[in-house]
Amino acid sequence: MASGKGKAGSKGQPRRPELRRRGKKVAKSVHPKSRREKGGVEYVRFSGLEKAAEFALSETLRKLTLQRMEECYPDIEPEVLEYIRKQTIEVWRKKAEAECGQIYTVRDLKSKLDALDEIVSDARDRQSRRDPDVLHMDRVKPEEVVQSQLIALKEQAIRKSTKSLNSLRYHKKILLRELERVSRGVEAGCEELDGVIGELGDLNSSQQEPDDGQFEKLIEYAVDGGRAGR
Repeated sequence: MASGKGKAGSKGQPRRPELRRRGKKVAKSVHPKSRREKGGVEYVRFSGLEKAAEFALSETLRKLTLQRMEECYPDIEPEVLEYIRKQTIEVWRKKAEAECGQIYTVRDLKSKLDALDEIVSDARDRQSRRDPDVLHMDRVKPEEVVQSQLIALKEQAIRKSTKSLNSLRYHKKILLRELERVSRGVEAGCEELDGVIGELGDLNSSQQEPDDGQFEKLIEYAVDGGRAGR
């Protein structure tokens, strides 16, 4: 029993330096000076992610105690189990840190989180400046929201009206061209009618019957004029 107590006392010795080292490391990571600043931007999100991962890993490894290993392997000497435990923790930590580092690199988390820090910093700067040209959603009044919706509806109505106007202009051009064509036809018919009327006037003045050529021309005009009128 005495030797057992001695062994129990030796169990606590190796863990104390490790706990002190871990406490010192955590204290250093949360120190305000660990936050990087560049151009007034405080980059904290990626370092916070690293700290969270480190804390989760430390909490997981902390559960691998000598007592639990003795419960699993009661036939192995505590000194051997302690050595195995330390080696396991060291390998486990290195593998986990390498895996996390690879995830950070593949997904480019540092650049993305730094960009997020810059966006948040820029938003805070705009809010602190109270620039009248910047719209803050938390300060928007209900009537302003309604007005913004009305603006969208007005823009939609303008687009529809513009489309209808363009269509009317297109059909107007077609009708004008058709009207010009009809007008030219009427003018040509009037000129021809004036010529026929002149010939009829000449016939009346001479009191002579029209010759065959003049008569055929009058018949042709009467027929063509009737068709044109239809």
